[in-house]
Amino acid sequence: MSAAVMHPDGSTGADRFEQARVWRRRWAQDAALLGSIGAIAATDGLALGSLPPWLALPQAERVGFAVLTGAVLRSRRLRRTVDGSVLAAVSAVIGEDRLDGVIALPRRLAEPPPLRWSADPVAQLHALGGEVLVRAFDGPETVRQRLAGWFPPSDRLARADRRALQRIGTDAWMLWEGHPPVRSPEASR
Repeated sequence: MSAAVMHPDGSTGADRFEQARVWRRRWAQDAALLGSIGAIAATDGLALGSLPPWLALPQAERVGFAVLTGAVLRSRRLRRTVDGSVLAAVSAVIGEDRLDGVIALPRRLAEPPPLRWSADPVAQLHALGGEVLVRAFDGPETVRQRLAGWFPPSDRLARADRRALQRIGTDAWMLWEGHPPVRSPEASR
């Protein structure tokens, strides 16, 4: 009969083995994703374990998620929009429930860049959302450069705070997963 060895933090050897298994699985998944981005990024071990969950989405879903992220960024503008064609186009990509969730969100950037809806508001939100996702990623520059190639070009958020962009990305992921984002008093400032 063998007794389980207890570590000072209260975990057992079996607990630590299982955690190591989880980490190894996550690193293998991240390595595969980095490999899909490109050879330079695949060699950047600094990104292992830090890749965002949206990176594993299939390409079509990743486009929808980027549109949703752009919509979260522009939630205030969407809330004020009276053009039904804009709302219908966005709703067709992200779904009506998610659009309702976006419209209920507080503003996330103190001074968002001015926005006039283009002829294709979905493409506009896709580019903005992609820029949010790339700039919010707190990983190696080589990976960020490769990720930028996945989205239409946008350079409207150059002065945005990374933490604010990360909150936008987190809100978008919560909505994507079907959960309402957590609101905090500082978030509505």
